[in-house]
Amino acid sequence: MAGVGPDAVYMKTISVGRAIFAGYLFVNIPVGILIAGPMFIVAKFIPQPGPLWIALFPGGFLGGWLWWSIAMPKWRLWAYERVEDIGSLKQFAIDAQLAWPDGSFFKRTEIKSASHVERERALESAWLAQQAVAADRPQAGAG
Repeated sequence: MAGVGPDAVYMKTISVGRAIFAGYLFVNIPVGILIAGPMFIVAKFIPQPGPLWIALFPGGFLGGWLWWSIAMPKWRLWAYERVEDIGSLKQFAIDAQLAWPDGSFFKRTEIKSASHVERERALESAWLAQQAVAADRPQAGAG
């Protein structure tokens, strides 16, 4: 079946802005819900939560971080396969506080398989090679 699997060539069909928006929907909104949701539910339905509050914040924070650690790499790979400019995607994701910069301690908390890492690197390398070819190409009207 064409277009399926790790070697599939995807149509570059979405803008960086749409990819960032999808990242917010898939990554950041669930993180916010996981962090704030349990505290909201307790505040709304339990009149005197007492020590339960102490457990809710770290529990929600850890749940949110776990979701981010799993969802962020999935979103990134999805976006890499669909945008033209991976460099712009990475910078906009950092500027929008959706992703951490390369080499960041927090980026190292992502949970992904070796094949996932390999696919991300292959897409980044292909994009860099494409940029190098474009830079070496003579400009129209030059000369």
